[in-house]
Amino acid sequence: MPSEAQIDASQPQPTDPAQAPGFLLRKLGARGARIARIAIGVLLGGALGFGYYAWVGCATGTCPITSNPLASTLWGAVIGGLMAFR
Repeated sequence: MPSEAQIDASQPQPTDPAQAPGFLLRKLGARGARIARIAIGVLLGGALGFGYYAWVGCATGTCPITSNPLASTLWGAVIGGLMAFR
């Protein structure tokens, strides 16, 4: 461990990388950041699709997408993934 007299003050001292801005994006790289963005889009779209089923839905059961929670969640996930893909 160097003493204080040996530390060159002109050199930047290392900081905790977890606190540096954009740490996760630098750690993932461009491809990893794109995959993370698409995954977030899929999750958000799926949640919104299920929310649409739960709050709006189809009372009669004749609507092929909104009368089934699995179908509306999957369609929401696909649309969310496609929107995040750009």
